[in-house]
Amino acid sequence: MSSQGEDVCTTITAGKLLRQRIEAGGFILAPGVHDGFSARIALEVRFDVLYMTGAGVTASVHGCADLGIATLNDMRRSAEMIASLSPFTPVIADADTGYGGLIMVARTVEQYSRSGVGVLHIEDQVQTKRCGHLAGKVLVDLKEYLARIRAAVQARRRIGSDIVIIARTDSI
Repeated sequence: MSSQGEDVCTTITAGKLLRQRIEAGGFILAPGVHDGFSARIALEVRFDVLYMTGAGVTASVHGCADLGIATLNDMRRSAEMIASLSPFTPVIADADTGYGGLIMVARTVEQYSRSGVGVLHIEDQVQTKRCGHLAGKVLVDLKEYLARIRAAVQARRRIGSDIVIIARTDSI
């Protein structure tokens, strides 16, 4: 503490680091990673933001296309391992549809935040989702999607996290 009683130690989190990068302007290049090996390669060539891809994790863990097969535990485990490799390198993580109803959306935010993820994105597909680059996607109505985003924001507030929440759409 300083002589005025102020806390001079500021915790820099992945969310804060990415917010600083966004505010600085310019492009943010974040290669898709799915495991420790791919993350280490990206870090070795000096990328300063990583993107944990759901398609990559699903292919790596389950050996198949991203058709909603990966669970919150699969993704959280990968996110935690990737984020732990370099705590000052923000990780943007695919959170699919939040892995269930609104309670699971909140749990996803909590688990990703505790895992060191700086940013997550939640998509607007139905629970039995398909990877964004595959045909045949079905979207939820706007009311349901907004409820997901609200649940994520409320969870972030409740746990005192600064994780960035991206509302991702497959409607375009």
